[in-house]
Amino acid sequence: MNKLVLGLCISLFSMITLAGDSNKAVEVLRVFFNATDSMSASFIQTNFDEQERITEQSEGEFVLLKPDSFFWNYKRPFVQKIVAANNKVWFYDIDLEQVTVKKTDKLLGFSPLFFLTGDVDLEHEFWVEIESINNAIVWLRVIPKEDQSGFQFIRLGLEEGQLFAMEFGDNFGRKTQLKFSDVEVNSAVDSSLFVFNIPAGVDVFEE
Repeated sequence: MNKLVLGLCISLFSMITLAGDSNKAVEVLRVFFNATDSMSASFIQTNFDEQERITEQSEGEFVLLKPDSFFWNYKRPFVQKIVAANNKVWFYDIDLEQVTVKKTDKLLGFSPLFFLTGDVDLEHEFWVEIESINNAIVWLRVIPKEDQSGFQFIRLGLEEGQLFAMEFGDNFGRKTQLKFSDVEVNSAVDSSLFVFNIPAGVDVFEE
């Protein structure tokens, strides 16, 4: 991360108190969004049911490029790819030999993955609060104001302005936890990752 931006993030963290000031929480999140044009990382994803029991664990890598493109690649235990670009999202399940195509505008506000692009109106669409601070580590909680959103909350873990963890809960009490490693911010991104060519012989469903 740019040293100037990193310094700004640290300065913001040092001014924050646990008084629950929503304006400060929004500002911290806005600094993160503004400082991040691209991002790549490895991830471990853990899914929990409504009883907090682990139902599935997977791992892979992702690449994010503003304003609206990302590549989400599950490597284990099953190989799946999600590619978003040019107002479309492709969900490719290699084992099922199936591709589902959706328009981006049908998913905005319903997918936490799109939240990371920062293409949101924080003040009008979400409540943002600071959950905890420990040195340079800040946990933010983001709650959508619209009931029809596909998730109840998002938790973001930032260390010195860099995302290291993310959690989100759906409307059925289930939770997904993401832990990131090998994070790179604003490095060169291979744009070909966001070009999805439908493989021959697969079933295609458009919604």
